[in-house]
Amino acid sequence: SVDKSVIVYDTKTENILHTLTQHTRYVTTCAFAPNILLLATGSMDKTVNIWQFDTETLCQAKIPDQPKQFTENWSEDDVSNWLCAEGLEDLVDIFKMNNIDGRELLNLTKESLADDLK
Repeated sequence: SVDKSVIVYDTKTENILHTLTQHTRYVTTCAFAPNILLLATGSMDKTVNIWQFDTETLCQAKIPDQPKQFTENWSEDDVSNWLCAEGLEDLVDIFKMNNIDGRELLNLTKESLADDLK
């Protein structure tokens, strides 16, 4: 932002969860750590701040039915549930037949999807 702040919103309710105001110049970048309660913000003041959130904040903003584990740890059933949630029910049998779990899912390429899984 140009007002030197970072505002973290709950995307479902549009409520402000946090307003972070430690930077002294424009905030130009931010990134959440995957599955960890950390946010990095960078500014034209030549600083990077690391913010740690509490569990309560995460629970307020969590999307219902969001997987609670890293994708690489998903079972075949977790992958099937994800496919259904994404409207890809037709692919569940193919993925099950090929024993695609989370680790396999992350290693799929466009070519393997087209050639191996059709």
